[in-house]
Order: sequence, then C-alpha cells, then structure tokens
Amino acid sequence: MVRVSKEQKAKIRNQIIQVSRKRFIQEGYDNTRTKDIAQEVGIAEGTIFNYFDSKANIFLEAIAEGRIVSIAEKDSINYKADIIDIVYDYTYHTLKGLALLPKKIVKELLSAGVSIAKKNPGVIKKIAQIDYNFIDRLEALFQELIDIKRVRDCDARIAAETVYSIVMTEIILYIYEDDITKEIMLEKIKTKIKFILQKYIF
Repeated sequence: MVRVSKEQKAKIRNQIIQVSRKRFIQEGYDNTRTKDIAQEVGIAEGTIFNYFDSKANIFLEAIAEGRIVSIAEKDSINYKADIIDIVYDYTYHTLKGLALLPKKIVKELLSAGVSIAKKNPGVIKKIAQIDYNFIDRLEALFQELIDIKRVRDCDARIAAETVYSIVMTEIILYIYEDDITKEIMLEKIKTKIKFILQKYIF
C-alpha cells in the first residue's frame, strides 16, 4: 500500500477544491458531479471522500476559504480618489467573483448553501465567516479613511455594517427580481453608499 505524505494530501485536497470551484461556477451546484471532479484531479471518486464527507462539504470549503469571493487588498487602494469611489471600488472588487457570475448560477449557489446549512447548522459559521471578514476589512478601511482625515469621525464598524447591509439587500433583490440586471444592482449599491456616506465626507 502506497503511503501518501502530508504534503501530497494537502496538494490533492487543494486540487479538489480548485477543480470543484471551477465546476460549481461553470456548471452550478446540482450539475457538478464528484465523479467528474475526481476524474479531472486524477484520483478515484471514492478518494474524494477521504478528504471531504460530501459534495456539500466541498462546496462549503470552496466558499468558506474565500475562493469564490475575492478580497480587495488595501495596497491597491488609491486614497486620493473620491471617497464614494474608494468604498464602492473596494466593495465591488470584493464581490467581483460573485457579481460576475450568471444570475442563474448565483441563485443556485445561494439555494445550495441554504439547503446545506439546514442539514448541518454548524456550517453556517463557515459561511458567515466570509461576511465577517468582509465587514472587518471594510471597518479597517473606514478607520484608515478617518485617520487620514478623508472621512469625518464616525463609528467605523457601524459604517462597515451599513455598507454590508446595502450590498446584501441589493444582491438578494438582484437574485429574485428578473428585471434587475447586474448593472442596475451595482449602480444601486453605489447610489446607496453615496446617500449614506455623503454627510461624513469633508
């Protein structure tokens, strides 16, 4: 029996997540088969279950590790730009991985996440961690804008949570309203960010 090293196990696990992420995005949750994931990785289908309990767990790992949702890096921010543009661009960059997907796939991924969470309430924490990371990073951005006197003194956490609320509301409306396009969703996010923040801008 061939013994697999820790490094090889980590590599295989990462390949499973990478391949499954691509397939979830391209084909949707329901149409993604563990058999196809295994074949592309170059392992037997049963081997996948040495690393993950189910397809649902693979899906959650891909989401929870932030591999579908990208994160904006602070060193890419132009702090001299218009404040509304800074916050909007930061938000857009963070959502880009999700926002660029077809609406049908976003709806299916959301539905799959809710369904999985109902069967295993513990996974909600993993999904929620993505939201908390987004809010934490946004809070840090607001605090930095306050520190460099680009934004009036305010509660950076509340500002971050308010922007997060706007984003989530617009994503939900985008998913469930057929006449709301991606462009309309993004424009509404920017308009509402401006409405909320304009009184805090010097």
